[in-house]
Amino acid sequence: MKNKKTDRRSRRTQKLLIDALLELMQQKSYDEITVQDIIDRANTGRSTFYAHYLDKEDLLEDGLDEIARSIDHSELADGRHLLPTRQLFRHIYEHQALFRALVWGGGIDLLYKTLNGFLSKNLESHLSSMFSGDEKPPLQVSLLATYISGSLFTLIRWWLENKTIFTPEQMDETFQQLVMPGVLAVLGSDLKPPTTSPFELHL
Repeated sequence: MKNKKTDRRSRRTQKLLIDALLELMQQKSYDEITVQDIIDRANTGRSTFYAHYLDKEDLLEDGLDEIARSIDHSELADGRHLLPTRQLFRHIYEHQALFRALVWGGGIDLLYKTLNGFLSKNLESHLSSMFSGDEKPPLQVSLLATYISGSLFTLIRWWLENKTIFTPEQMDETFQQLVMPGVLAVLGSDLKPPTTSPFELHL
């Protein structure tokens, strides 16, 4: 990824280009979208585009990073769950047209790389916080976080491909029932949910 300028004007231009691409992806396949389509939609010049991005893949990666950063879950799902994922399902439901466009429009591999990386990183920190002092988890936390995030992403993808036929609450309950018994069996059933959500952490 090209080094991004962080001044206000540059970030405004980058957001225009990101929004243009994401809007186009809700209308046609990512593979069909050209740089010219993007700059026409954003009303910017080609030189402006290449001042910020190497190509449209670079732009999409930055857009997915923005989506990951926007997942700011300040509320716990409830006190019963070790991993409060309900707000994540709600966020995706509220932006389902965009996420479905990413799944169907050719951006699924980058979506998986970005979202799975985001989830794994935050889940690893979240799980590590459950153990204090010299206490060590019975399994490498990074392995467990990767398993959980992979399972979560699989459910999210199925949900999007099936037009979000279930509510966020139903999907969260499904995740909790399918995945968490095994996680608790590994970690120990006496663990209590931490006081913060794993999705309050940012990239």
